[in-house]
Amino acid sequence: MRLLHTVAPPAPPMCHACGRAQRTVVVASAFDEEDGWLVTRASIAVRAAPEQLYAAYVDLPRMTEWSPMLQSVTFDAATRESAWSLRVPKLLSALATTVGFPEPSVTWRAVNVIEEPAVLLSWRSIDGMENAGCARFAASPAAGQTEMSLELYYRVPKRVRGIVRSDWCQDFVRRTMLGTMERFKGSMEEAAECVPAGRVGR
Repeated sequence: MRLLHTVAPPAPPMCHACGRAQRTVVVASAFDEEDGWLVTRASIAVRAAPEQLYAAYVDLPRMTEWSPMLQSVTFDAATRESAWSLRVPKLLSALATTVGFPEPSVTWRAVNVIEEPAVLLSWRSIDGMENAGCARFAASPAAGQTEMSLELYYRVPKRVRGIVRSDWCQDFVRRTMLGTMERFKGSMEEAAECVPAGRVGR
């Protein structure tokens, strides 16, 4: 295990994304009214090795390949820090400007907290939008499969919490996560078919 920073994420609960993944994507989201944390969890079984999934997921600039809401991601290998820019959905942007807020822009910087190859990647924000998360990878009892579990925590600003707690927004969050996980699964399974046995992670 590579422990990069001993400081835990500032407020979100400890990651426990280790529930058993199913063959289809399982997504759940919840909003903490008291602390303002939006929590989204997802799990999926992928026909690829843990080493392959981890290697792709830790390559942070590739995140834009399977998450269309991400506009850009850059990564500094020396500091293990990354810079993120999010595409704000047009509907959310329109709602914000309608009620008198400026057009939202979502950016943040993050740092990898734990890097345990083929097992765990954990991170937290250090500037901008407050967030944290972790991704876990475990060999599945089913031959040739990996169970991947993902947890994301975002602290929602008070001025937009009313929008975020709405049913349509929660549904949007779940659908977005669903699409992201399905694209990641498809990309990894396609790549696995092209990788000779024993070459993953080298």
